[in-house]
Amino acid sequence: MSSGGWDLDGFATDLAARKQSPGTVRLRLAHLRRFAAGHPDPWAVTGGDVAAHVAGCRSPEYAKSVRSSLSAYFTWAVRRGATEHDPTQRTERVRVPRPQARPCPEGVYKRALLAADGQVALMLLLMGQSGLRCMEVARLHTRDADGDRLLVAGKGGHARWVALSPEVRRRLALVPAGWVFPGRDGGPMRAGSVGRKVAAALGGGWTAHTLRHRCGTTAYAATGDLIAVQQLLGHASVATTQRYIGSGFDPVRAAVAACS
Repeated sequence: MSSGGWDLDGFATDLAARKQSPGTVRLRLAHLRRFAAGHPDPWAVTGGDVAAHVAGCRSPEYAKSVRSSLSAYFTWAVRRGATEHDPTQRTERVRVPRPQARPCPEGVYKRALLAADGQVALMLLLMGQSGLRCMEVARLHTRDADGDRLLVAGKGGHARWVALSPEVRRRLALVPAGWVFPGRDGGPMRAGSVGRKVAAALGGGWTAHTLRHRCGTTAYAATGDLIAVQQLLGHASVATTQRYIGSGFDPVRAAVAACS
């Protein structure tokens, strides 16, 4: 798995030993392979090389992720004594603008549910009602269901329980024992495949992630309980949850009216 002088095998082993998720390991290695294609000698990489590569990334979020992967590699290389040089320390951290919540519209969600086949409909329900991420949907196993709740393996290996609607419980009960969404190799479906299937079902440029926004927005509107929504979505910070909640402009009008 090595690319030129890059010890990607050793780095992957270290990530796995630190219990990074398989998805995180794959992402880090993909970032490093792309960078290594143009910079075969890691010890010759400069801060300018890193900055130029990051500047060419398609979005601030992707740029931040790429810089994080490079930083993780060089931090590991310094720790094991392979080098004393970390070029990422000579680059600025990527600032990501605070995103606005973009919940999938109810009409789009309902139409997609009506038109979807059984497998995709279950994906839509798990994301739109229980707020699961693509990777969480992809890893679901029938043993994770326990009555009206589901044990979800979230980011960083953090597990949480989420409640299930009667409709989701009914559909899950029909799934044969094993992976809820099996892949072609006998293992679970890839998260990317889940995301593409859901986005295709929604259409109109609406992504699977907008269903998490839909779930957070709807749950908060119904309960007013930000902590409960945080737990439902599996966020480490309430600040992250707040970015998922789209309240529309009416509350802003009401706030101004109250102050008038």
